[in-house]
Amino acid sequence: MKRTMLAVVLQITIGLAANASAAQGEATGPCGWQLDAGISYFSFDPNLPNDLEMHNTHPDDQSFLSGSAGTTPLDEVNLTFLDLSLRRTWGIVKGPDDGWDWGLGYVLKVPVSETGRSHKQNENDFRPATEGSFICTELSDVSPAHEIECSLRYWWFADNEILWAIEPTVSVGYWDMTFDKGWDRFGLDEAEQSSDAKGFSVSPQIGVSSGTRDLRLSVVAAYRFMNLEYDTDVLGNEVAQGWEVSGSVGWHF
Repeated sequence: MKRTMLAVVLQITIGLAANASAAQGEATGPCGWQLDAGISYFSFDPNLPNDLEMHNTHPDDQSFLSGSAGTTPLDEVNLTFLDLSLRRTWGIVKGPDDGWDWGLGYVLKVPVSETGRSHKQNENDFRPATEGSFICTELSDVSPAHEIECSLRYWWFADNEILWAIEPTVSVGYWDMTFDKGWDRFGLDEAEQSSDAKGFSVSPQIGVSSGTRDLRLSVVAAYRFMNLEYDTDVLGNEVAQGWEVSGSVGWHF
């Protein structure tokens, strides 16, 4: 009888110790809130409608230049953003050294710089370039973008308690930008047509981070699809797509 009771007590003690160890392991996980700030670089093909790349001859040139002025295909646009994000993560599986969690976050992308311009001399202009007329298509404005992201993360502790993580993510965002086509005359741009492009994006991403429990550095690669609807019925909507890379510093609290 005493041996039986001793065995029961021993089993209870071992169970409590195991639970305490598991609880301690759970406490090491990176769940909770995280605030990030970083820089991202996005290069994409806007896939502009033809009407935003085809030009008429400028009214002042029509008396001696006949026919179409030509097209200025804009195949590459480059954007740089300041990224600010807030995320909440919840644990799925936790251990003393590794585990899985998932998270939801909001990202504000503030444009810092944008470049995107196609420029050449009129195709129907026979004069030297120093005297000729020019046409151009360009990105003229970008508004801050807003994104909601859902992530799955595998994390583990390496030597010296360095926290590493691999994180696949899917984000959905709203974008607003403006494209102009027109003429470049005497060193000044003159718009022939301006069109806002607004729409939602879907972006699969993969990120790697490293740091401590409180402070981490992250690098993310993403491919973004944007269904942009233009502000005229004639132009309709097109799907733009391209690569984005970003780096950020995150504070976990």
